[in-house]
Amino acid sequence: MKTQPTETRCPFLKLMRMGGFTLIELLVVVAIITVLVGILVPSLSAARQMAKQTRELSGGHQLSVAYDVYANDNKGELLPGYAPASMVSGGPNSLRAVDDKGANVSGVIARRYPWRIASYLDYNMSGLYDDYRVLESYRQRADFQYVASLSPSLGLNTDFVGGKSDPGYGFNATAIRTWGKWYVTRNHEVRTPSSLIVFASARGRDPFNATSGVQPGFYLVDAPRFDTARWADGPFDRSTPPETYGYLDPRWNGGGSSGTCVVSFFDGHGSTLSLDALRDMRLWSNQATSPDWGVTAKPASP
Repeated sequence: MKTQPTETRCPFLKLMRMGGFTLIELLVVVAIITVLVGILVPSLSAARQMAKQTRELSGGHQLSVAYDVYANDNKGELLPGYAPASMVSGGPNSLRAVDDKGANVSGVIARRYPWRIASYLDYNMSGLYDDYRVLESYRQRADFQYVASLSPSLGLNTDFVGGKSDPGYGFNATAIRTWGKWYVTRNHEVRTPSSLIVFASARGRDPFNATSGVQPGFYLVDAPRFDTARWADGPFDRSTPPETYGYLDPRWNGGGSSGTCVVSFFDGHGSTLSLDALRDMRLWSNQATSPDWGVTAKPASP
């Protein structure tokens, strides 16, 4: 009595027995698929990064428009970069900051720009946070107002646009007598709107792990110089503290020492620039006349 051959459960062997494919042909197909996957996966990853970069450029444009509308609504006065405590004290002439629930914001939270510009974005926080996951994680915290003010994707050029109070020197009468007024506070003071940085890709301390963590996003960025150099020399090193490179984050076009930052200018247009390009002070200060320009004391009166 003949025994019936056991039916194989392997679909490839079934096809081979039916004359569909030989083993060599199957191996060739698998090899081709492997090569295609190897080609497509990096391309898809690059496409996702480009999409994120485009969203951040769009967010920078929205912020620049909101910044301009704020000035128009306030008779040309620019939104202070980092306001003095006296400006957000709650008095009748204080700057008003309100969160997305309509609650007043005060103290250090109001000194930073996010809640003071949020109403001009119709509280669409995606204009401030490129990564929605960061924003959603912040919403789970009881101190949402605080962390939302701390880590927007783009930092503001506070020293030279709007003014940066302590730990900066903006709004300080003694410093202004010494150096003159080095920052713009009204829109008509800007000489070249197309080349004055207002916002740039930033990184700062992680509010979940302030000791050693770093978070994409920070509320300000520091120019490479003030009266002296502030950035580290040499290529970008992500392992160093965020302030080493003025809180800037060259996270695009590969990131790291060859990466670029999204930059939004006073006239509203955006670009991506490397840290080497951003070492030029003429991009940061309305008064800079050379790449290594710095704030200097006024000549003494005779």
